Amino acid sequence: MNDAHAVSNKVLYGYVVVFILFIFSYLEQFISGARYIKYLVPVFVLFFYVLDVVRTRELYFVRSRPAYPFVFLVFYGLFLSIFYGESDLRDLYFLLTAFAPLLFLGTVPLLYIDIAAKVLAVLYLIEFSMFGSVGEISFIDSKSSYEGTISFLFGFFVLWYSVRRKWIFSLLFFVLLLLSLKRIALIGVVLGGGYLLMFRAGRDLRYIEKVIYIIPIFALVFSLAFSLGLISYVLEDYFGVSIGYLTMGRSFISAYVYEAIAGNGMVWFGYGPGVVYEYVSEATDAITINLHNDYLKIFLEYGVFGFLVFFALFARAVQGVGVVFYIYLSCLFLTDNCLIYPQVLFFILAAIDAEGNDCE
Repeated sequence: MNDAHAVSNKVLYGYVVVFILFIFSYLEQFISGARYIKYLVPVFVLFFYVLDVVRTRELYFVRSRPAYPFVFLVFYGLFLSIFYGESDLRDLYFLLTAFAPLLFLGTVPLLYIDIAAKVLAVLYLIEFSMFGSVGEISFIDSKSSYEGTISFLFGFFVLWYSVRRKWIFSLLFFVLLLLSLKRIALIGVVLGGGYLLMFRAGRDLRYIEKVIYIIPIFALVFSLAFSLGLISYVLEDYFGVSIGYLTMGRSFISAYVYEAIAGNGMVWFGYGPGVVYEYVSEATDAITINLHNDYLKIFLEYGVFGFLVFFALFARAVQGVGVVFYIYLSCLFLTDNCLIYPQVLFFILAAIDAEGNDCE
């Protein structure tokens, strides 16, 4: 057996277990506590890697550029936790769960993503038929009677199958996206799909590929304006729309958290992972601890330095049609908590990694 074939088998066998763990975590409706099984992924991957190193007697490293920015967040977060003892290291473990397979196993076999998509679709339809039906879909408050973070994966699969020109499956997952509606996922699909159309049309997209470096800057400026109330004035004065209603109260939460952490000056180096949880809890009387804005979360927890380094590394890792998935994730970052959704991050990073390898 040659080395290339051995490595191929290692990746195949390792990812079988990884995908089983991620998919099993979506059985919470049937098995209480199933959602926690995905957190075994880093343990398994590291164990699998060590066994392989012992077997081959060769220490090796897998090149996975989309994982590097998240590796940086983990190490920088650990560094900050030395100075801020109240840091929540669970956030770092969530990130590790998302990128560990890419870092220790390598590029995901594309067939596995295809199989996982179909299995998740079947599981969702079974759960949908047993536990929920959509009585009303509102594009204003993003409510349906049965929704969840799996909607973010359905949006990803719409784009995944569109990239591969499998339009029937793309349409199927678009329907599932609507049934499990998350507004920002729908917006991400529209924007990512728009880029894909231009990419397929052979347009010169070099300027857009450069723009992805400044997307996070614009998103952060928007988030800060949002937190300072500047956008609410515009909406209410010119359009008569309450920003509190439109954001389901999240504008007030982000304003409170920003003032509590950054009110005394610029956050240059951050205060450590999880620092926003305490202030979100205060703002909501302990109803939730999530900020629902990953741009603002990274800025406040890792500072200007961490924010710029993370997104610079991330933009450099994106090539070719992988920009489609980067745009999609950029949208999710704006109004949700994808940094603590390892299964969502894993699939998107796996797609960016696969497309990057196709370009090399």
